[in-house]
Amino acid sequence: MTDTIEAISCAHLDWIFDLCRSRSIHLQRITSGCPYPLEHLTDQTQTIPWDTFLDLVSQTGKFFDEDDLREIGRHSWNSPLLQVHASIGRIMFTPFDQFLSLYGAGGYCARHFPIETTARQLSETQIDIWLEPKHGLATSKAFYTILAGQLEDLTTAIGLPRSMVTIKFPGKSAHYSVTMYKTSLPVSAFRRLGRWLTASKMVTREFAGIQERLENLTRDYQRSFSNKESTLKRLTQKLRFYELAGDQLPNIVWTMTPGEDARFISSITRQLGYQENEVTLKNIVSPLQVTALAELVDSVLQSCRPGAEVLETFRAPSMELEAKHKLGHNTRLVVQVIPGHQAGSSSEEGHLAICIATDITDRQKLVDALDWQTENLRAISDLSLDAIFTLGQDEQIIAANPAAYTIFGYQSPELIGMCITDLLPQSLADSHYGIRRDHSALPLQVITSPEILGKSINRIYVVRDMTSSALFQKEKQSLNRQIQSVQKTDSIGQLASGIAHDFNNLLVAILGLTDLALKSSTNEELSDRLGAIRKTGELGKDMTQGLLNFSRHQETSFKIKDANETVKGSMAVISRLLPDSIKVDVLIHEKPVYLLADHTQIEQVLINLVINARDAMPNGGTLQISTNNIPGDKESQTNAAGQFLLEVRDTGTGMDQQTEQRIFEPLYTSKPEGRGTGLGLSVVANIIEQHQGTISVNSVLGVGTTFQLSLPAISPKRKTLAAGSSANVPECSETILIVENSPKDRNLARLILAGAGYKVLEESDGATAVATYLDNAESIDLVLMDVVLPEMGGVEAAGKISNQYPDVNIIFTSGYPESSQHTKSVIETGRPMIQKPFGVDVLRSKVRTALGNKSDKDSETG
Repeated sequence: MTDTIEAISCAHLDWIFDLCRSRSIHLQRITSGCPYPLEHLTDQTQTIPWDTFLDLVSQTGKFFDEDDLREIGRHSWNSPLLQVHASIGRIMFTPFDQFLSLYGAGGYCARHFPIETTARQLSETQIDIWLEPKHGLATSKAFYTILAGQLEDLTTAIGLPRSMVTIKFPGKSAHYSVTMYKTSLPVSAFRRLGRWLTASKMVTREFAGIQERLENLTRDYQRSFSNKESTLKRLTQKLRFYELAGDQLPNIVWTMTPGEDARFISSITRQLGYQENEVTLKNIVSPLQVTALAELVDSVLQSCRPGAEVLETFRAPSMELEAKHKLGHNTRLVVQVIPGHQAGSSSEEGHLAICIATDITDRQKLVDALDWQTENLRAISDLSLDAIFTLGQDEQIIAANPAAYTIFGYQSPELIGMCITDLLPQSLADSHYGIRRDHSALPLQVITSPEILGKSINRIYVVRDMTSSALFQKEKQSLNRQIQSVQKTDSIGQLASGIAHDFNNLLVAILGLTDLALKSSTNEELSDRLGAIRKTGELGKDMTQGLLNFSRHQETSFKIKDANETVKGSMAVISRLLPDSIKVDVLIHEKPVYLLADHTQIEQVLINLVINARDAMPNGGTLQISTNNIPGDKESQTNAAGQFLLEVRDTGTGMDQQTEQRIFEPLYTSKPEGRGTGLGLSVVANIIEQHQGTISVNSVLGVGTTFQLSLPAISPKRKTLAAGSSANVPECSETILIVENSPKDRNLARLILAGAGYKVLEESDGATAVATYLDNAESIDLVLMDVVLPEMGGVEAAGKISNQYPDVNIIFTSGYPESSQHTKSVIETGRPMIQKPFGVDVLRSKVRTALGNKSDKDSETG
């Protein structure tokens, strides 16, 4: 029961319910909408909130007028509690004192309702009373009107005539004016004597009843006390038995009532490690789980409250909890809730719930492991590329993974219930054909399980689609052929690189000796013939560079040159590649267009496109090669010179859209086997990308193909003369050590440098060169050293010399391309290098430049 003043005793509702019964008004009409049942409202031991009490009083005001409400107040004096007040008042109090005891500060009304009361006597027959709700609570005019009737009959209850009461409602307050009737002194004395006698008899009778009840209670206590020892002994024996049984139980048992924590009735030491007096449910279980358990207990108790129908086959509900063991780890419990009843209690408050918890930690671990294994197997089945069928009785499919639907072309769950022979009609061999939904056949490989696996599963089939495997083998064979072709091309490139190196060494002597002969010749006819020899040697040099470039052993060398001249220079090679059945139209732009590019690679691009055009016109056709200059934006600083446009158009077979989208992919070719590697156009795209250009293709089947290349041009103002042009080299007198394995190249270098006035020392291997330099370091000004030497390589020899003389001046010579490992080792040293074959002017210019730089450094340090 609530102790706050806002809790109103249901005994005050009897005033209303009695009048309703006398007027034949059904109580359900008064209590409709009330959250409390009628059994609660008619029980005088129960309480309800102040707001609910006011709602019931206000509901009553809808059925009764003011006189009826005052009648309810007058009827309240029939209650036993107010009769005691009236009896005591007749003996001890004046009428005003009786009003004070009921409606004064701290009186009966203030103790039973959340109302502040004030009473003041104006005269012998006039009293004013003020009522106001506490704490700003709500109130009701109907409630104030009922109290007006109670005030009217107060004087009647103490033996005086009924008072006259008027009421006013200033705001939430009520102001009562009570007028009592004045009687003559003899009459008043006589009435007081009569009231005293009547009250004395009533009080005497009441105290006699109290004394009789006290004697009965005393006798009952004595009888119960005489049986106390034997009862206590029996209870102790039962308690020991229950404690022993509880300690041996494999379960944890506790009781719960609404709003209370658990009270353990079995030891939980063995299960959780705690003693009963050191643990509560809230300390070992999370708040959310405690709340959930409390709700489950409430629902069980509500289902078993008095008046509720309880089935004989009651099934105890359960839930899972996770409790903390005293050692720190968590324990999984499953809790069953059973309704019970406290001994010696017959009310609803005597109901409690018995909770029986079983440790399922080990069982849950097994369940979790089984769930994980099941999920793992399901994931494997879902991700498998093979079809997996689970068959039941009569070879019917009861489960199938996603791959099964994909392979056989069905939608989920169409395969369920089908017979496996609908998909695999042939005998189950290691490899056979299956039938798709569209009735097409596909090669399969089938693996089956034993006949019987379980009660419901008869067999499992694993079916592999061999179509993709056949395609893979075909693609693998094609890829192997392409790799072999690439390896063959690489071998040819290495062979071409070796031939080019040897040819370079020959050209060194041819071009060098020719240059010397030209400088010393005074015969005009002889000079013309020597010039022709040198021109032929230069053509051989260009051939060597082209051979290195096509074999992918020549690094990119950017030079400024007219792109139209590059295209014109390629026509001699192109004319030899095309049959007579193909007509060639060349449209060259009238003005030069300069590119900063590797023009040998540009030639390679053009030749690759011409070869593709040739293969697309096996029966002949027309090939058109055209150049153009697209002017740039004059205001732009990045591309003011515009774009160089190269277009190659053929009237061949053309390509479909799918082929057109893939032609630049590495190793992709649309040509028959043995006629293409799939590398040509991918190399073309790579070269164009290195030159920051673009390439596009437009092809129509049966009409032809057009390739269009766009490269950034540069302004003619930026065009510079090529390095190594003829220049007058002054006569010099420094000493140069020539280290060269080839006698011809060594003799040529000696002639070129000695002819310029240099003093020359010669060595043929690296080890001897190191010794010669160390012996003559003070007099040797420069070392001209070949990269590849016997006994000790040129780079290693240069390193040994540099260890003792860091300022040594060394120029390397090499007949290998810049992409070779020999040449790269020289580049890493940072020293200058002359590429073979070299001419007189190039060698003298490089040597003079190196010696000039050394002289400048010496002057700065000096």
